[in-house]
Amino acid sequence: MIKHINIYIILSALALIGLSTVLYDNNTAQGSDESNIIISALSARPTAKGIFPTYQTFSTDWSLFQCDEKPSVNVNGYKGYRIVLKSPVKLPDMSNMPQQRSSIQMERTYITYGYVYVDLVLIPVSEIKHKIDKSRIPWLDLQQYCYAQTVDMGEGRGYHWFAKAPIMFQDPTRIRLGLTGGDDRLQMLTDSLTINDTHNYTASYASVALQSAGEKAFPYIKRAIREHPSDNLERQIYVLSKIPGNDATKLLVSLCKSDNKNIADRALYTLISPPYKKAAKLQYMELLQRGKYVSQISNICVQFEWKDAVPKLKQAFTRTEDWREYRTLFENTRKLENKPTSESLKDAEITIQLLGSMANEKKPSGEQIEQAKKAILNADDKEYAAVVAASLALYRNKANLQPVQDVGMQLLEAMPRTQIKPLAKIIDSLYDHYFKANDINRIYELLTRDS
Repeated sequence: MIKHINIYIILSALALIGLSTVLYDNNTAQGSDESNIIISALSARPTAKGIFPTYQTFSTDWSLFQCDEKPSVNVNGYKGYRIVLKSPVKLPDMSNMPQQRSSIQMERTYITYGYVYVDLVLIPVSEIKHKIDKSRIPWLDLQQYCYAQTVDMGEGRGYHWFAKAPIMFQDPTRIRLGLTGGDDRLQMLTDSLTINDTHNYTASYASVALQSAGEKAFPYIKRAIREHPSDNLERQIYVLSKIPGNDATKLLVSLCKSDNKNIADRALYTLISPPYKKAAKLQYMELLQRGKYVSQISNICVQFEWKDAVPKLKQAFTRTEDWREYRTLFENTRKLENKPTSESLKDAEITIQLLGSMANEKKPSGEQIEQAKKAILNADDKEYAAVVAASLALYRNKANLQPVQDVGMQLLEAMPRTQIKPLAKIIDSLYDHYFKANDINRIYELLTRDS
């Protein structure tokens, strides 16, 4: 019966964490009617694909490396059962991949780079009289592909569970089995952010799991940041930026003002990246006033409908040296002013841009180009039409630029001076790190021409 209990437990663990393939030898439960019933029942259980991230590089070809019939582990005077799972880590073999894409579909082959193990020790709860020191458990010397942590997983199903395993396998097992007590899970995840192992598997899993914990993770991240103020803290700050609530936002804003440049830069980068923080409006407005990250902040203003930011956005027009930045500011300011942009103008711009396509089948016909030009020249929204024409004249892409730019210049030539002259100042301020100087000068001369 003991053997069946342990096989039930290990099958439960495998089914609950989504590890689908289990191999048996003659010394386990193969052929047992009871175990076959258990296998059939567990095969219908949902896996944890929606509970924790699926790591594509880890195979689910799991086998039982060891499963005690009788307890083999001695710790603090107690006897424990050892159960060890093993899985190969298979990564794509890149040596036989073609240099260029081909219509012939090649079968992908994989190379085994190592193995991951889940080393479990289970001690019957009924026998435990005092706390067990997990550090005294004699763990197997297994060559793990990535970092394996020792953890007190808590109690459940009549046993106290201990494990030495990569966190991305023991943590979801603990959750799905409903184990109670044991090591503080969120503290373990927070500590795991500092681990640098193969491909950063441990820290990556911990980051996602902490984000899923939401505001419950905030005290742990806050303590980790306060206790190591001189460190880079890139991972901790990233998790902090994903935690909802004003407390997390206040801490993130305070880190933007840190004396440690690495920390301040990292905090600022996460602050201007999704998810945006409505409670950080003051900080966003300060950045906008200083002309920092104005494109991103204009997007934030639109998301939160901060109409009072319009004057600052218009001030930013006069300071920008980048046409793409100007275009973003221009369109977002119009959104906040309830001035919708014409979809027909956007469609006409896209049609003309396709002139630069390297694929002939995508290029519009001459008739389509003429219709697009008429749509721009006859548009009621003269201000936006002028911006579209200037964008085409400044068009830059990995394509045939000249036909697109020529149409843009033709449109500007055909427009009244009063319509296009307001753009002269912004064109004159452009910095030629992206646009060629002669293109800028050519457009500026046209815009400032008297007739």
